[in-house]
Amino acid sequence: MEQITAKISGVQFQNRQTGFYILRVILDGARQSVVRGTFPGVSISSGLKVKFTGGYENHEKYGKQFSATGCEVILEKGRNGIVTYLMSNVPSVGMITATKLYEAL
Repeated sequence: MEQITAKISGVQFQNRQTGFYILRVILDGARQSVVRGTFPGVSISSGLKVKFTGGYENHEKYGKQFSATGCEVILEKGRNGIVTYLMSNVPSVGMITATKLYEAL
């Protein structure tokens, strides 16, 4: 099993019923990749930093992808981390509300 740590730059596909995702991620601050996997019970959105476990596979139509068997959200510290956490885990909270909540602390 291989582990990669990446920042999610976008969600290409998600099935909320099964927890299946296809994600665009940024590795090492610059290199882009695609991660696919099923993560039931995990709230995934753009901007989160995540550690994925799995391995690279070559999809015959879409090319090289990281097939993840597990994931762990890494909570970032500071303003950006708290705002991103609020946006990802609190229903109906977007950037403006999360920023206001942070500034009220």
